[in-house]
Amino acid sequence: MSTKPDDEFVATAADPARRLTAITDITKRRNKCLWIVGIITLGFFGICFFGSRQPDAIVVFMVLFMWIQLFKYESDLRLLLVIDRLQTYDRPVA
Repeated sequence: MSTKPDDEFVATAADPARRLTAITDITKRRNKCLWIVGIITLGFFGICFFGSRQPDAIVVFMVLFMWIQLFKYESDLRLLLVIDRLQTYDRPVA
């Protein structure tokens, strides 16, 4: 299993400038993903309850994949925010 994404995340979390850029970028991606997940999930439930047949496996897989992506964005964002908060508290006041 490749650790390249993990190494990049650690490098981003360690650099304050890259961390702030990553926080804004992940926030935007999370918000877009939240809207997409909401629309896809509503469509999925619409198909399930009001459709004449059961949804295909690809639709179920797509809904689950989008929820997994949303949780990944949320966990990355929370981790970066915690690291940023700890780094801010760690600096001595001048």
